[in-house]
Amino acid sequence: ITPTFGKISPGESLKLEFKIHVTNKTCWGLNSTDRLDDVLILHLDPNGPDIFIHISGTFQTTCFGNSLENLVLMHNPVRTYRVPISFEQKSPLLTVPKELSRVIDCLTERIDQQIINNNEEKLKEKENNNN
Repeated sequence: ITPTFGKISPGESLKLEFKIHVTNKTCWGLNSTDRLDDVLILHLDPNGPDIFIHISGTFQTTCFGNSLENLVLMHNPVRTYRVPISFEQKSPLLTVPKELSRVIDCLTERIDQQIINNNEEKLKEKENNNN
């Protein structure tokens, strides 16, 4: 939370910024619920009462924190599934999860392009050396 502390006078306002870091471990649990609920306790005056602010949000399901076993069952984009995710038993397994396949395709394309670029550079060097 930024700022972590400060002082505001009556009638003034202050913008608070929340940065939330989601890891694979926390994502695993969040993929099983679509609601985020918490309480922010705002302590304004040492002698005054605390203010309790309810904070809620919606977590969008993601491939991160999902097991490969679940991902091979998902024929549609992960975000289209409602939490908790339930799979039809009749649907066939994917050979490779879509998300992993997309990463592999992207890497393959970039590696192929790098090989082409390297070969073009070698041809130019060879032409320059022959002249």
